[in-house]
Amino acid sequence: MLSKKTCKCMIVLTAILLLLLSGGCGGRQAESEPNEFMAWSFVRGLVRSRMEQPNKAIFPEFSQEFVERQGDDIFVIRAHVGAPDDTGTMVSYNFIVTAEYLGNQVFQETSVEITRAP
Repeated sequence: MLSKKTCKCMIVLTAILLLLLSGGCGGRQAESEPNEFMAWSFVRGLVRSRMEQPNKAIFPEFSQEFVERQGDDIFVIRAHVGAPDDTGTMVSYNFIVTAEYLGNQVFQETSVEITRAP
């Protein structure tokens, strides 16, 4: 038979173990907050997929100037891309994409405008 002191120790150790397992250590990571670079990466992939030859699209380096944040979860990206047209001639396109952050590192476009630069 276990002594009262041993039983109390086992109860305390069990409580600590349950606390650690339920969330103190080893709990789920907090969901990452959206940022301008995440929005840029999403939009770049979206615009690339709409080009005649997606694998030849050339985007500028990321710049904060391209991204306007409207509230917590809405991003408007204004930038340009160089890509071959249907004849293979390299052309510059301007684009404006509004994207909404849905959570869990997922974005969804709410508007897309891609125009050939003058």
